[in-house]
Amino acid sequence: GLISYFGRINYSFKDRYVVSASYRTDGSSRFGPNNKWGSFPSVSAAWLIAKEKFMQNLPAISNLKIRGSYGVTGNFNIGDFQYLGVMGSGVYSPNNTTVKSTAEITISNPNLSWEKVNGYDVGVELGLFENRLNIEFDYYNKETRFMLYSVNVPAVTGFTTALDNIGNVRNSGFDIDIRSSNLRGKFKWNTTANISFNKNEVIDLGSVDERINNYWSMGWILRKGVPMFSYYAYEMIGVFQNTEQIDQLPHIAGTKPGNPIIKDQNKDGKIDPVNDRIILGNFMPKVLLGFTNEFIWKDFDLTIFFQGSLGSKVFNAEVQTYQGTTNGPMRRSLVENEWWSEDEPGDGKTPALALSQLFGWNMNTDFYIQDASYLRLRDINLGYTISNWNSKSKKALSFFDDLRVYLAMTNLHIFKSKENQMYNPEGATLGFVSGINSTPGYNRNSGPVNRTYTIGINLSF
Repeated sequence: GLISYFGRINYSFKDRYVVSASYRTDGSSRFGPNNKWGSFPSVSAAWLIAKEKFMQNLPAISNLKIRGSYGVTGNFNIGDFQYLGVMGSGVYSPNNTTVKSTAEITISNPNLSWEKVNGYDVGVELGLFENRLNIEFDYYNKETRFMLYSVNVPAVTGFTTALDNIGNVRNSGFDIDIRSSNLRGKFKWNTTANISFNKNEVIDLGSVDERINNYWSMGWILRKGVPMFSYYAYEMIGVFQNTEQIDQLPHIAGTKPGNPIIKDQNKDGKIDPVNDRIILGNFMPKVLLGFTNEFIWKDFDLTIFFQGSLGSKVFNAEVQTYQGTTNGPMRRSLVENEWWSEDEPGDGKTPALALSQLFGWNMNTDFYIQDASYLRLRDINLGYTISNWNSKSKKALSFFDDLRVYLAMTNLHIFKSKENQMYNPEGATLGFVSGINSTPGYNRNSGPVNRTYTIGINLSF
């Protein structure tokens, strides 16, 4: 169950100074008896500078506003009564007799409490030339505290996991939104553009400084001071050509010709996972882009929308399939470039591929980490509208007012890095965070995005 109390106060002075404050408290049965209630205050303020008298002599500025806000929000999406230990069935054998039993399989946590996000935002709104050009700038800083994650516990307790509040993560950055009316008159041209920059950083992990999840030999690390779930693996600097070269250079035990040459990061003459793995990027984009142009001429209209993402990386595990590890599809460019023998070394950058050498020698390097940046031509819409059809049509066809015929096209083209072997850079099959054991950005067998063409008619009666 959930019970909430909420209050708000708004104040405006001369339509220039605006202040708002609110307070909310929620109680949930999903949390332990010691922390069922959470408090969530917020406050915001704005100054409409354009309405001040000293702005009257600046006719080019149509709007100028400074605003800011601070607030706390909560998250309780963990399922009902999760603070209680979960019961499960099992067997035990007193006196050599098998007996069915029911016992607690997870630890109770009476102190389990709300996950909270503390954040503030500062923004500026600027309108120029009778609002033909509008610019909005926002800086934000949000820190997620007491995150609700299932964590591992020592086996000596008799349990394996427990739900707890652990860790703080900060997201900060800024958003810019630009809207312009470029041309007015018979031919109209409007543009909307937005760009967002975000920095993610782990602030605290409770009693540990870092945590590493491993899947398909790739590591995902949670470490203070770096983005959450960053890729953590070896840096590949070449391909071993023969056993003599292996003997001369630091390598992982069991390395064979065709395996990656790994950089000895601390130059101690050996390769080990503690000292030689490094952070190799993460699944989160650093920049998000959107760009829309709208053109109107008489009864015709055309809208073109581009969308983009920059700076994210993907662990593209499906590349090993295209190299020919199984009897599946192969990609010629990969097969031709990989190492086959000392006489057929390929391009010197693509390791040999054999299932016996896949895990522990190949998949734990940056060879399979690819740039997931892209720019996509997302939508094109072309339409023709006849307004006031009643007055323009014959009496037999005058039962509706407006008619619009349109052609809509989606996902027409994508511009992406040449190194990216995915059909769709957005399509990581495990590209999300679902708990402390997450492996976001992992991709295997994701499909392409459909390109669609739609022809339609809209009628207004």
